[in-house]
Amino acid sequence: MRFCSWVFPFVFVFLNPTHSFYLSRANFIRNTGTSILGSGAKIFNLSDNNDALEGGEEEQQQQQQILKQGYADATYPLTVNFYSPVTIETCMALTNYLKQLDVKSKQLQIQYGEVFPINLHIQSGGGMLMPTFYVCDVIKTLDTPVHVYIDGFVASAASLIAVSGTKRFMTEHSFMLIHQLQSQSTGRLNEMKDEITNLDFFMKNAKDIYYRNSNISKEVLEKLLSNELWIDAQECLYYNLIDEIM
Repeated sequence: MRFCSWVFPFVFVFLNPTHSFYLSRANFIRNTGTSILGSGAKIFNLSDNNDALEGGEEEQQQQQQILKQGYADATYPLTVNFYSPVTIETCMALTNYLKQLDVKSKQLQIQYGEVFPINLHIQSGGGMLMPTFYVCDVIKTLDTPVHVYIDGFVASAASLIAVSGTKRFMTEHSFMLIHQLQSQSTGRLNEMKDEITNLDFFMKNAKDIYYRNSNISKEVLEKLLSNELWIDAQECLYYNLIDEIM
């Protein structure tokens, strides 16, 4: 059996993809610390309140305040907190919620006349590489912009997700780790040769994601990949791995 994973140096997140492991929405939120869709948000239809605005000045001000509050509450569910290892299960949950929020954003656009981005907050030590590729593809293909916020740190496979956002933000003292993928495999000589070929192929795909979402040079990227060195927000901004430091 062989499979590849990007491993956070201090937390062992290596999972066997053949294991039967599933998290319901409630358990996913409780066990991984990942909150996905806010509940109980009030959504006001502006057209439903037009008649109420025909009253006195004070009443109109009150109604306008209600509408503003409804406007704010309506956009709140478009925030996702991905504080989790990167696994098949968490990637599946994340992509499903992103697609749901894409639909929600389109509904809000019809209702309020402007585009509301999805806000993806991420703090992750990384994990499995192959499901990560799909998350990156989904982010790029959604009609709704995805604004990624790096909260504290992203490492390994999680850094690929982070740099794939439409806009990328990072707090001043957050960090990013970019390194080579890791594999654990056994088998015959020919199988090991195939494994090396596969790893080279996966590594090329990972590099392509970094290149497309930054201005980082081949020399610098190879240096980062060959070491276990964290880079800070200023360096990430310099290489255009993020767009803004908060």
